[in-house]
Amino acid sequence: MQYLCLATTIKDDEYYIKEWLTFYDIVGVERFYIVLHNTTDNTLQRINELPFRNRITIHEVQTSDSWNHQIGIYNWLLSCYKKNTKWMLFVDGDEFLFGTEKNDLKTLLEPYEAYPGVLVPRLDFGPSGFDVRPEMPSVKHYRMRMPEKNIVYSSDIVKTIVQPDLTHYAISSHLFWSEQEVVNERFEKYLIPHGYKKFHIDDYNPSFDTFRVNHYYTRSFEDWQQRLKRGANTPWVQKNRYNNNSYQLVQYLATVEDLTIQRFVPELECRLSE
Repeated sequence: MQYLCLATTIKDDEYYIKEWLTFYDIVGVERFYIVLHNTTDNTLQRINELPFRNRITIHEVQTSDSWNHQIGIYNWLLSCYKKNTKWMLFVDGDEFLFGTEKNDLKTLLEPYEAYPGVLVPRLDFGPSGFDVRPEMPSVKHYRMRMPEKNIVYSSDIVKTIVQPDLTHYAISSHLFWSEQEVVNERFEKYLIPHGYKKFHIDDYNPSFDTFRVNHYYTRSFEDWQQRLKRGANTPWVQKNRYNNNSYQLVQYLATVEDLTIQRFVPELECRLSE
């Protein structure tokens, strides 16, 4: 039984998948459970090139791009692998969750073992002036993010690291229902209501002293055009977020330089060059 695993669903992410998985290997993820959803590119081939491929379990599915497909996959992964791990980390391919000052997520999670989940707030990054993809690793170049409170996204949107034995099911791609209260990094408690269908918590008190998520909402304009072709997971996001006006707004709002993740760049560069 491992202490920390990552569970996710990925669609057509061949360019960034090796950087993303290598990053999580660096911060202490011991096992990866990945559902490739309607994948048509070389994502699987890129995963197979990784030196820790033996710690990655792949499932391939072909389903409709319905509202509930991601939640269904998350619940399936939770059910299948809950006995294999102490903690499960559910993140998307554009989200990098890590310790603000300490590298090892396993050590950081130990004080929270009395709770079913830890809520981690997001910080949203923009294209940082890039029209064309820069060289890898991408996190070296995308340094400009939006303020914590902004009109596009804000840090009351969280991701959850869960203890599967204490967690019943995913209610969205961001929140999970459990009978007990979950906590933020300051051990402030939140009871997620049964049937709560949101990505955020209205009265959430974000802080970034221990954990954070760098969410690369947009990378280069080249990446954004590919994202528009790939499509969103939900009809609302597809209608309201997936357009060039949204891209330009994020680029305009991303005025805060944030270098916190830069300490991982030397190791990422070394490992991605092997």
